Amino acid sequence: MKKPRAAPKKKKNIPANHKTAFFPIVGIGASAGGLEAYQELLRNLSARPGMAIVFIMHLTPGHKSMLTELLARQTKMPVREIRNGMRIEINNVYVIPPSTNVSIAGGRLKLNKIRDAGLRRMPIDWLFRSLAEDQGNRSIGVILSGTATDGTLGAEAIKAEGGITFAQDEKSAKYSGMPQSVIAAGCADFVLSPKKIARELERIAKHPFISSAGLVKPEKSVVTEDKGLKSIFDILQLAKGVDFTHYKTNTISRRISRRMVLLKLENLRGYIKFLRENKDEVENLYEDLLIKVTSFFRDQKVFNTLRKRIIPAILKNKTKGQEIRIWVPGCSSGEEAYSIAMCFIEAMGSKRSLIPVRIFATDVSESNIDKARRGSYDKSILRDFTPERLKRFFTKTGGSYKISKMLREMCVFSKQNVFSDPPFSNLDLISCRNLLIYMQPVLQKRIFNNFHYGLRPGGFLVLGTSESAGGYSNLFKTLDRQHRIFVKKYLSGGYRLESGQKYYPLKQLEIKEPPAIRKGKESDMARLVEQVVLGEYAPCGVLIDGDMEVVQFRGHTGCYLESAAGKPSLNIFKLAPRGLFQPLRTAIYKARGTKHTVKIEAEDLKYNGRKMRVNITVVPVKSGPLKEEFFLVLFDEIPRVAGGEILPKARRKSAKDENYVESLQK
Repeated sequence: MKKPRAAPKKKKNIPANHKTAFFPIVGIGASAGGLEAYQELLRNLSARPGMAIVFIMHLTPGHKSMLTELLARQTKMPVREIRNGMRIEINNVYVIPPSTNVSIAGGRLKLNKIRDAGLRRMPIDWLFRSLAEDQGNRSIGVILSGTATDGTLGAEAIKAEGGITFAQDEKSAKYSGMPQSVIAAGCADFVLSPKKIARELERIAKHPFISSAGLVKPEKSVVTEDKGLKSIFDILQLAKGVDFTHYKTNTISRRISRRMVLLKLENLRGYIKFLRENKDEVENLYEDLLIKVTSFFRDQKVFNTLRKRIIPAILKNKTKGQEIRIWVPGCSSGEEAYSIAMCFIEAMGSKRSLIPVRIFATDVSESNIDKARRGSYDKSILRDFTPERLKRFFTKTGGSYKISKMLREMCVFSKQNVFSDPPFSNLDLISCRNLLIYMQPVLQKRIFNNFHYGLRPGGFLVLGTSESAGGYSNLFKTLDRQHRIFVKKYLSGGYRLESGQKYYPLKQLEIKEPPAIRKGKESDMARLVEQVVLGEYAPCGVLIDGDMEVVQFRGHTGCYLESAAGKPSLNIFKLAPRGLFQPLRTAIYKARGTKHTVKIEAEDLKYNGRKMRVNITVVPVKSGPLKEEFFLVLFDEIPRVAGGEILPKARRKSAKDENYVESLQK
C-alpha cells in the first residue's frame, strides 16, 4: 500500500521587488553631541520596533571605532558594524565603519572607502540620497545633534521621494547646526526630542501604508480610488487654482499616503473630511505635491555644457543692445535661475554691459517665489561654490548668504502656471528640469507646444536627466542626448492653441519690447515687387529639415508633390510620386554629403496624364546659432518646343536656376 504524499510545504511570501520590503529602513545621522542623542533614542525603542536602522556618525578617519560596542549596551536589538554587501534585516541596527561612505542599493549596504582624508565628507547626505532612491516613499531620515549642514541635501531627497524626515529640537540638541539646517530648508516633518522621535518612529512603522501587515501595492492603494482623488483635486483647485488631474497617479498617491501617515489617518474618507475642515492641511498637501528638489549648479555636467556650447552660440548671434531672454519654469526657490545668471555673467565678461540678459523664473508656489525673490540661502550652499565665486555673487549676512544685486536684477520672479498661463516669447533658452516627469502625456504635450511657441528659431531647451523631447521630434531636434539639450525646429504653420486651452494675461510679467522701426514706402514697394517677381518667375519648391520633413512650401507644388492615402505626412519622400522619388532621393543625399548644390533631371514624371521632365535642384541651407541643416528643393519643368521636343540644355534660360540658386547661397 502506497504511503500518502505529504502536503507540499508553503513557500514563504517573498516580495519580488526590494522596494516593497516588509519594513521601513531608517537612516539616522549625527555629528558632535550626536552620540548621546542617539543612545537616548535607542533606549526608547522596543526590541522589535518593526524597522531597520542605519546609523551614520562623523568619525575620525584612520582610527578604530568603539561605536558598535557602545551602542549595543543601549538596546536589545543586534548592533553590527557594516560590511560591504550586507543585507538589511528587520529589527537590526547597522553602524558606519571609519573612513567610509555608506549607501543602500537593492536592500543591501554598500561601502565606499575614502582615499583622501583631506576631502570634505558628507556621509549623511551620501546615505540619505541612496536611501531615497532605493526605498522611495518608504524612506525615513533622522538628523540629530551636530555642527554644519551634512544631511540637509539628503533630507531634501527623501522629502522629494515622499519619505518622512525628523530633526532633533533645539532644546535637546547639544549642537543644533545640523538639525536647524534641515528645519530652515523646510525639510523636517517632525522636530522632536530623541525620546519622542523613538515613539513616533515606532508608530509610523506600524502604519498600514508602511508595515508588513498592511503592505499594499501602489497600484491598488486606497488613495488611487478615482472618486477619492477627484474629491481631493476639487478641494485643491478651489483653494489654490491648480488642477492636479493630469499629474501622474503614482506621484499623487505617494504624497497623499505620506500626509495620511503623518496625521495618523488610515482611511481616505477620513483624510478627505480632514482636508475639508482644515485649511492648513490643504496648504500642506499642496506644498507636498509641488516637487522641490533643487540646488545651485545641480548636475554640474549640464552647466559645463551650457558654458561651453550653448552660451557661446547664443552670444554669437546677438548685437549690441539686443536682449537675451531666458525662461526657467518650475523655478522652485530660485537656485536654477541664479545659477544660469552666474554662467552668463562669467561667459560674457566685458560684453555684459553691452548685451542685457533677462531671466524669467516662474513657479505655481507663492512660497517658492517669495524665497527666490529674497535670494537668501543658508550655509548649506557652501558646498556648491568655490570661495571666489561665493565672494563675487553673495553677501554674507549673519548665518545666511544673500544674492548680489547684480544677479537679482537679472531675474524676474513671478507666480505662473505653466499649463494654463501664456508662455513667454522670443526666448533664447528654456531650462525646465525635472518637472515633466511628474506629468501625464496630455500635460507634457501642452508644455512642449508652449515651449516651441516661446523659443526663437534655433532656441535651446534644457530638460532634466530623466526627461526627453524625443516624442516631439517634429518640434525639437536633439543637440546633446546625454545632457538632455534640444534645439527648436522651424515650423511654417506656427503655433496653434489646443482645444480647451485657456490663457490668462500675466500682467506682472509683461515687459514691453521696444517698438519696431517703421520702414519707408520705398522699402515696402521693393519688397512687394520682389515677391511678385519670385512668385511669377522663380521655381516652386519646398524647404525641408534634416529629418526630410517639409517645413515650408513655396509656390504651387501640386504637380510635383502629392499626399498619399492614409495618415497625413510631411516627409518629402512620402509626398514624391513614383517618377520623382528616385532622382529626388539621389539629389538630396548627394547635397547632404557634398554640402554643395546638386541638380538632377527627372524624366518620367506624370501629371494629369501628361508626361513631364523636371529639373530638381537641391540647395543646402544652414540656419540658427548652431547652423541647423535645411535643404531647399526646387522644381522646374523643362520646356518643350513645337513638336514636343525638349530644348537643349545650352539654350535653357538661366533666370530660373543658376543666378537664383547662387543668390540663395550668399
